Amino acid sequence: VVNISGNLVLGPFSGFCQNFGSMVIGGNLTGAYDTYFIQEMNSSVKFGGSVFQDGEGYLFAVESPLLGPSQPNTIEYNGTSAQNIGLPADMAYSNLVISNNNAVATIATDIIVNGDLTIKPGSALTVGPGVSLSVVGSVTLESDATGTGSFISGSTIPANIQRYISGHNGNANDGWHFLSSPVSAQAISDFHTAGSGDDFYKWDEPTSTWINRTAEGGGLNGSFETDFSVGTGYLYATTANQTKTFTGNINNSDVNISNLTFTATNAY
Repeated sequence: VVNISGNLVLGPFSGFCQNFGSMVIGGNLTGAYDTYFIQEMNSSVKFGGSVFQDGEGYLFAVESPLLGPSQPNTIEYNGTSAQNIGLPADMAYSNLVISNNNAVATIATDIIVNGDLTIKPGSALTVGPGVSLSVVGSVTLESDATGTGSFISGSTIPANIQRYISGHNGNANDGWHFLSSPVSAQAISDFHTAGSGDDFYKWDEPTSTWINRTAEGGGLNGSFETDFSVGTGYLYATTANQTKTFTGNINNSDVNISNLTFTATNAY
């Protein structure tokens, strides 16, 4: 592992850094005219700062001009302040990881990820307006007790969106969570099993009642919807800490709501 705490500066006229293993660059990767940062097969690099911010230099993330194909490799943005995702020379990444906890990375130009895109817990990725992000592999937003990954985009892509849920550990006043699905057509059964001892409710305003997905006697309430309704919140509690996953196309359209009820005689 090569660990550079500050900046890596590449000289002009075909100056290059060729990575065959693991590198950590804590500062900026900068270059001048005709300079190259080259990723080779099964290599990885973590960028803590900006990458060729001024457009000088070439980031070869997928294919090396010296030794040919370099997939798979992994490029990770793990800065502690705002980062712009650098544009590879061939406009494509292999595997891309965002781990900039408490910061935001922004994609400001069209890119392709030929492998997987992973957003680590507490990290954030924003795709700029009018920008295209294409991912050939899987998109995963990770979640744990420290936080949940954030992804903001104007287009919809299929993704696996984790949600860490803390359990109530036997205390009935603890462990309640409000859930709403960030994807379309998410089955509720992936989150809750009727009669398991976990709770899953929806609110009914006209009767001022929480409706239980578990029927009396422990079976499934047949009148409960099968999938999460887009734009609807649910109340969930589980006995133990767990991580659940929403899987599907990320919702990116307005949700139009009509015929909302208001029952003035109800306490709630």
